[in-house]
Amino acid sequence: MESMKTIRQELKAVRYYYANREVFDDAVKDVGENEVTKTVNRYNAAVQKAPATLYTIYIGLYVKNRTQEALAQEMGYSADHIYRQHRKLLRFLQGEIKR
Repeated sequence: MESMKTIRQELKAVRYYYANREVFDDAVKDVGENEVTKTVNRYNAAVQKAPATLYTIYIGLYVKNRTQEALAQEMGYSADHIYRQHRKLLRFLQGEIKR
């Protein structure tokens, strides 16, 4: 089981990948695939098993690169609700992510 610190660090890398996806996709032709894509694929595979509510939190925060506050507003929830759901997502991923 991964530590929560590792999960958070890797999720930052996932967010960075999606924020710069075009750069990564274009570079594949010239340089090759970056290691971060393995991390992204691992997390995407894990979150596919998540309950729908946690899946949408992952998509909003990491794929669409929203802050918790922006996602709360977009989804019509309180920031506190998104915070609690995000903690559930982290615990879920901690249980699912395997090296």
